[in-house]
Amino acid sequence: MSSLKKFDYRIKDNRKRNIFLCGIILVLITIVGIKLYQSKAEFTGTSSELNLASGKVRLTCTDKVKPNYNQELINYVNDLYESGECSELVNDETKDNNLRYIGANPDNYVWFNDELWRIIGVMNNIDDGTGKTETRIKLIRDESLGDFYWDYKQNGVGSSTTKDGSNDWSDSQLMMMLNSADIIEENWSKQETKKGYIIDSDGTAKDNNNHVIFKKVGSYYNKTNGYKPATAGTTSFIETEVDFSKTGLNEEYKNLIGQTKFYLGGANWTNYSSISSEYYKIERSDQVYNKNPKTWTGYIGLMYPSDYGYATSGGKTTDRKTCLAKPIYNWGKNENYTADEWTDCRNNDWLYDKLKNQLTIMPHQECAYGIVRFFTTGNLNFRYPIATEEAIRPVLYLKASVKIISGKGTEQNPFKIAL
Repeated sequence: MSSLKKFDYRIKDNRKRNIFLCGIILVLITIVGIKLYQSKAEFTGTSSELNLASGKVRLTCTDKVKPNYNQELINYVNDLYESGECSELVNDETKDNNLRYIGANPDNYVWFNDELWRIIGVMNNIDDGTGKTETRIKLIRDESLGDFYWDYKQNGVGSSTTKDGSNDWSDSQLMMMLNSADIIEENWSKQETKKGYIIDSDGTAKDNNNHVIFKKVGSYYNKTNGYKPATAGTTSFIETEVDFSKTGLNEEYKNLIGQTKFYLGGANWTNYSSISSEYYKIERSDQVYNKNPKTWTGYIGLMYPSDYGYATSGGKTTDRKTCLAKPIYNWGKNENYTADEWTDCRNNDWLYDKLKNQLTIMPHQECAYGIVRFFTTGNLNFRYPIATEEAIRPVLYLKASVKIISGKGTEQNPFKIAL
């Protein structure tokens, strides 16, 4: 055979070999592609940045369990936790063994009231106000509803004994703005100090001395125009308008809310520098100012300090266990506000807001007007109800029978729910 023919055969053999190798490579690329697709990876950048080595790929909690729609949302979240692969859900190890979403931005988004809310957790032993307890999902509005005073009643109006407002949630103006008139009057009827309080047909709330406490009660709950918490003296109420016609509660979603007993135990100067687990106990204690109620039953409240504390995952320099052992009042600045401390705790806590101070439902136990709030620094501290208007994020408990009908819990694809 001539050398030319031998060379021609070598070319053909090489072509066959190359075609074979290319086929193998294409198969491998296809397999890898399928694996990446099946992982349903989420990433923070554009599709061109999908690179496993870049750290931009984030496998989510909700990728671990195939959605079982039309089951109770409670059970679905439990399934995520019990899969053992969901680092965004933890047991808070309280006496109630609640499940909490933790971290800087977990996949706990819910489409509620035609806007984004988020799941604080699956909460056990929740009382509906009658003594019946059950497991419930606890929600908080993703964004603040706006900046409001907690209360602005003057001395001699309602429960207020000072010019600085009252920290009695059961007749606070903020509570009356958020909740329905019937549930408010039902609470008053059970308190000896509030016998004689009424809400007129036009929504004007009056104490047993006929002083106006608030006007247009329930404007958020009723999705109407109303008034902000504002100065209420013995002879007048300053009307500061607010419009909830777009952000108030829609009827179809009100049906998903369960009536719930909120705890009103308060911290004092001795224990306000407590850790998360201690705050959980204080909230549920009999530690209240004077004759303030220990509990309140209604629909809409605010978060507890412990909700904020338990939402952290910690970070690289301060892990979750260390964060939970640190007083919440120092999550951001030290006691003298001269340096940052334990910023991993606040920066990896999805309830933290670096732009707005946030109000909680907790009162001060040793005075008639102190309330607990969170600073933009991440710290917890006390504040007068009338000191400044600050951010509120409504909190509620869903009925146990609420079902998940679609979604994955991400911000782009939140859980959709229904009865």
